Amino acid sequence: MTRSRLLLLGAVVFAAVYFVVDVRQRARLDRGIKRHRTDMTVYQAAAEALVAGEDPYDAPNPRGYRYVYPPLLAILFMPIAGWAPENAALVWFVVSAAALGLSLVSLLRMRVGDDPPLGWAPVLVAALVCLGFAHQGFQRGQVTHLLLGLQVGALAALLGRRFLLAGALLGIAGALRLTPLLPAAAVGLGLLVHGLRAKTSHAWLRFGAGLAASLAVGLVLIPWLALGTDEAQWVNARWLEVTRDLQSADVDLASDYKINEWRFKNQAPRRVVGTWTGWAQGADFVKERPQFEGGETPAGVDLAATVIAALAVLLAVILGLRHLGDPGARAFPLAYAIILLLPVFVTRYAWPTHYLMALPALALASAAAPWRVRGFGWGPAVVVFFSGALLFYAAHARALQWIGEA
Repeated sequence: MTRSRLLLLGAVVFAAVYFVVDVRQRARLDRGIKRHRTDMTVYQAAAEALVAGEDPYDAPNPRGYRYVYPPLLAILFMPIAGWAPENAALVWFVVSAAALGLSLVSLLRMRVGDDPPLGWAPVLVAALVCLGFAHQGFQRGQVTHLLLGLQVGALAALLGRRFLLAGALLGIAGALRLTPLLPAAAVGLGLLVHGLRAKTSHAWLRFGAGLAASLAVGLVLIPWLALGTDEAQWVNARWLEVTRDLQSADVDLASDYKINEWRFKNQAPRRVVGTWTGWAQGADFVKERPQFEGGETPAGVDLAATVIAALAVLLAVILGLRHLGDPGARAFPLAYAIILLLPVFVTRYAWPTHYLMALPALALASAAAPWRVRGFGWGPAVVVFFSGALLFYAAHARALQWIGEA
């Protein structure tokens, strides 16, 4: 048996044991609600509501959490809506593990300019740094692994100048969760400007066609085929309403969606700025939430979060215009990979699993590091991110939780 087949067999055996010992146990309901710690049943509950012709955005899972993504993911869960959670979790785990595996293989084979493929060293470094984020994503049954696979696949397609496929993959990702539309917009803008300057490149047309077609399929055609015209239109309207709520400073996510955005695990700008503001004002904290005078979060906190979000979008635009016009440029893959991480500065909550999106940037930064240690590209970005990850997970111990809060 060849080495590659042995590695594949070992990965499959490890994944099977990991699922049975950990992921499956978290999905079971017979162990009690306190031990049921997966978000996969959020998607399953939404799918059950769609099957029954009810509102998927008002269907709580056993722990009371509600679905907030575009309808597509809930529709894809409809065939396994009535399954026992631990069996549905197996299907979702296989999909997620395959997406992560394909991401790693794609990065292993990825070339920057005329350089040889990245190879094992930088990809292994990035995978180890992001291991905790991948672990929490699997435990929680999050969609992040699938989004990573689609966006890394889009990068590989762009480097191979398969622009239609790249746009289609990013469109599918955007129909599952809106955040991939940020790198899609940056790539589209870069290709458009480059094409207009060169007057010979129509890559932006092919990319845009693929993006528009897959968004239309994911947001319109599939809901229409699965639910019917009227119900699909109503479900999409509900999704837009929920999306506005999630970004509105006037909506209390804890009471309306059971999302405690003030947990130290949430590293989004609004929570971080709000926590530091509470400390500066000497506010009391209840379940990590600062009790501001008057009962409302100061306007300065929301303003700061808005400014940070605007700066993140501006950075995506700048990177797109400067580096995403020509896939043959050396800076193209790293600029794209950096943009994958920017949505955590735009949204109102950024949980650990969302930082799995740093994996491509860490692999590319490590491979491109100007200084190396024993063949491994330990660049400054990798060191900083690795240190932050260690501190964050150390903060899960209650005695050190102040590190995570800070």
